Amino acid sequence: MENVFIATTSTEGLKPLGTAPQRSYELVANSLKDRQAALLFAEPVSSQYGDKVDWYTERTGRVKPFAGLDEDAQAALRERLAGLVDVVRAEADALGGKDEADNDGLRLAEALSNALEIPNEDSIYAVIGPDGTVEPVLVNWAWVEDRQASVRGVLSGLDTRKPAAAAVPLASAAPAAPADRADPPVVTGSEDTEDAPGAVVTAGPSVLWWWLYGFGWLILALLIAAILLLLIAPCGLRVPGVPSFCAAAEAPVSDQDRRTAVLRDQIAMIEREIGILDRACQPEPGIPDFLPPQTVAAPVPVPAPVPVPAEHQDIDDRLDRSGAHVGDLTFSLVWDGPDDLDLEIFCPTGDRLFWGIRTACNGRVDIDTGVGEPSPEPVENIYFEAPTPGEYRIRVTMPTSRRNGAPQPFRLLVRDGARVGVFEGVVSGRDTEWGHTYQYGGN
Repeated sequence: MENVFIATTSTEGLKPLGTAPQRSYELVANSLKDRQAALLFAEPVSSQYGDKVDWYTERTGRVKPFAGLDEDAQAALRERLAGLVDVVRAEADALGGKDEADNDGLRLAEALSNALEIPNEDSIYAVIGPDGTVEPVLVNWAWVEDRQASVRGVLSGLDTRKPAAAAVPLASAAPAAPADRADPPVVTGSEDTEDAPGAVVTAGPSVLWWWLYGFGWLILALLIAAILLLLIAPCGLRVPGVPSFCAAAEAPVSDQDRRTAVLRDQIAMIEREIGILDRACQPEPGIPDFLPPQTVAAPVPVPAPVPVPAEHQDIDDRLDRSGAHVGDLTFSLVWDGPDDLDLEIFCPTGDRLFWGIRTACNGRVDIDTGVGEPSPEPVENIYFEAPTPGEYRIRVTMPTSRRNGAPQPFRLLVRDGARVGVFEGVVSGRDTEWGHTYQYGGN
């Protein structure tokens, strides 16, 4: 659970490693036997759209980025970080080398190995405790930079241009010209330049090339003329042998045709009015004899809200003092003691509600106490407005034990409209959790 806020990062430009369940903080932290190694990884809390991540740690003290430390502090932090990394890597190797058929162990070993990957040193933070001890904490673990290296082909860097055949011997045989001497003239297409020293001969385009050049311009001119002809011909120019797209002239309409069209319109209007009057004169449809008479169902009385049983009235009082909300379906967890318990609800749609995801499937995490310092009246409350009918799976865990994993009893109050139920259970440490499935039928 979160205790001390570290930083807010963005997933832009980063690429995740492994599957989403393998990047679960609870999976990585709970699988490590060494508590200090588990505290190496910060706990992520994603934003509503998943583009921002807030990072928290259960360590107490001041948070400082790695770049903000002096050289001696950086060296000490690197040494401490290397030791914790060796512990995590050793546990990952032990899980991966147990049995090749153990798929869960292999996936867990892969998750621990991926957790040791970070984009850069900006993901390393130091937590300076009240006693002066400095401990490393990693953010953006199991993420790396998303870079695509540009690949250059073997032949893409070669220069395929060939130098002029006459330039090579001339450049090697001609002596260096004085600085005050003018450049030699360049002669193009002349037969008298064969014996001229230092002259560069450039051959002009062939006759075939000029014919192709002129033929291309001729084709372009013909296409432009055809386009102009098709634009003008439909309504203006008439060229013999060229198809015309002009609309045919309308034949003159006689007086008899006009009178006939008017009479047809009048007849159609009269028929429409007759149809309207005929429908207005139809009798109201009655109930056929073969149907039973209509009966009006008596209103169903709404049951009055059922109060909380007297032996559990203290739950209601505690919820009122904490300002908990009550919805159409409400789950409230209360316990007495310094340990930190977590309440999680899995909706029928598969969505999950807990301290890390506070809104989903018309539900909201209202109250989450016990984080950091123990609360004298710990309460966790999750309520739903217009919930989806179906099975709601309830899970209670103890992520933080302040009594060396001793059993912690609790009570869970469920409000389903006018129905109220109280469940009792016990959890202990990170090993024992409590679960229950509640069937919600809707209003």
